[in-house]
Parts: sequence; structure tokens; C-alpha cells
Amino acid sequence: MPRGTKRPKNVKSAKSKKPDPRFAALLGAKDDTREAFAALVKRDLGKMLGADALRRLRTDRMILTPAGPGMVAHASFENRRPLTREILRRDVPIVAVQVNTIPLIDPITVTALEPGVYAIRLRPVGRTRFAFDYLREGEKLPVFSTLAEPVAQQQGPLGRLWDSIDIIVGWPTPDDPQYPDDLLPPGTPGRFCISILEWAKCWDWDWPRLPW
Repeated sequence: MPRGTKRPKNVKSAKSKKPDPRFAALLGAKDDTREAFAALVKRDLGKMLGADALRRLRTDRMILTPAGPGMVAHASFENRRPLTREILRRDVPIVAVQVNTIPLIDPITVTALEPGVYAIRLRPVGRTRFAFDYLREGEKLPVFSTLAEPVAQQQGPLGRLWDSIDIIVGWPTPDDPQYPDDLLPPGTPGRFCISILEWAKCWDWDWPRLPW
């Protein structure tokens, strides 16, 4: 809290306050999901990432997204040093890991990223453009690559990039596709966007209806 600010006597900190018993099942599922996610990453990517990267994996900030009949989980790493565009161009680092239990359809190429456990590398492909490479352990080349779409600048002092791992979920309406934020009943083909650092990637969880 800011200096000189006192916490009201009747307000407890988030750590000291006991969770409402109504949420016990939900909070338990959250812990189980984080553990399962970390175990999958360690088993399928442990040799590629190494012990240091596994220690820096922010499973506490893992984002879990229900998508159609499955789900997608992703998390980034705690950076040992501030990331700048120059460092990203020089080092081409792995910036996140992702687990998707269903195929994800790239709306640009209309090709699918198959279910799996992936390390995500951010690779420069032009002066200001980057791509996400999806890597699997034991394979030298990416199994999937797609453009990383720039989002609003999230830069701090000295050009440092804040580590943003937010998610936006939207459902396109077939009758009005120009309004992608309209909500439709569960099970309707939809799209979600994952943001990592200041880049994002949007995926469909069902094959899009193309106006051939």
C-alpha cells in the first residue's frame, strides 16, 4: 500500500482471508489444473526448456480458456532481464508455453495447430514484424508458425516490455460477422485471442465458414 495509507480495521488481506466455502470445488479445480499443466510441460518440454526455465514458468499466472469441446492453457516465464525489441531480435527467445486439447484453426491460413504441448518462440520476420513458432521437444523446426499480431504498446521506461498474458474471448455472429463481440449460445463456433508481451494471436476453435 502507498506510504502513509492505513488498511481499514475491518478489511483483511487477501492472504489472511479464508475462502468462501461455496468456492471450494472451484478453487480446488484451479490448483489441480495448475499442477496438471506444470506436469505436462515438464514431461513434454523439460529437456528443451531446462531446469532454469521450468523454475521461471509462471504457473500462478496460467490462463485457462474453455474452447468448444476442449480447453487451452498457456503461461509465460519470469524474465531474468527486461526484454526489448533488440533483445528479441538477437536472442529469439521462448516466451511462453501452451497446451491445447483441441485443434486450433489459424483464421489467416485456415490450417490447424494440432492438440499438444508447445513452447512458443517469438521470432522476427521483418523490421517490425514477428512470428510465433510452436515448438515440440525433439524436433528441430517449428511444427507450426503464424504471424504475431501487434497489440497496443505496453512499454515502460527504457523501452522495456511489460509481461502481459491477458486473454480476450469473443464469439462471432454468423448473421452479423462484423460484430465479433456478440455472444452466442455455448457450442457456437468462436474465436479467442492470446496475448504474450505486446503481441497476440487469435484462433478459431472450429473451422470457419468461408464465403467461397
